[in-house]
Amino acid sequence: MFLIRTLIMNQTSVLADPAAAPGQWRLLAGIVQNPAQAFRQIAARPRSLLPLSLIVAGTALLYLWYYGWVDFAWLRERLLDQLATPGNREAALKAVTRPLMLGSSIAGALITLPLSYLLLALYFHGVGKLRGLGIGLRQWYALVVWSSTPALLALLSGAVQILAASAGRLEPSQLDPLSLNQLLFHLDVGHAWAGVLDSVDLGSFWKLALLAIGYKTWSGDRWPVSAAVAWAPAALFYGVWIAFKAW
Repeated sequence: MFLIRTLIMNQTSVLADPAAAPGQWRLLAGIVQNPAQAFRQIAARPRSLLPLSLIVAGTALLYLWYYGWVDFAWLRERLLDQLATPGNREAALKAVTRPLMLGSSIAGALITLPLSYLLLALYFHGVGKLRGLGIGLRQWYALVVWSSTPALLALLSGAVQILAASAGRLEPSQLDPLSLNQLLFHLDVGHAWAGVLDSVDLGSFWKLALLAIGYKTWSGDRWPVSAAVAWAPAALFYGVWIAFKAW
């Protein structure tokens, strides 16, 4: 809680500084056009409230829109057909409700996303301590958040999916048409590998590239070392997940 409170207090000064927000909007463009230069600016002025707000609020609003729009009776039948067995269908029918699914999605946006960024920032902070880089947690948190801005592309894609769908018939996994599952595999939600493939999209690879660029810019390490450091958490996470699925 202390770490979270410190990060929030360090970020809120942007709201009191009218010149800070335009700078952050320019950084959004800089992350695409010249990420190394953008990360040098972030190191000098590590503010990340704007991208964090866009990602968290955008995700929450997208799910709020989706669960208010979707034909939930159709969705529930789809999910039960793919996930429930004849023996537990009755219990699953009571558990799959609009408030529960909306609440869990909103909680994921408001709580899980910022905490996942904090965990990754703590990892980079630990690596930096071992390397003697002298970079604080606030800087690493900013690096992680700015590297996560490709998630905005998925949010825009999700909005387009809702607008293009008919009669409120769209599964949650179809909100991200850029995921590996939607692009290549088209597995139903009940398939063992659907969750893994739905969680990786084109923006995920962009984020990994940005993390490597940011770490290299700040550390001065060679590309192989920077890539290994930046990609190790994702490799560990997905390695464990895939091993669990394959077990």
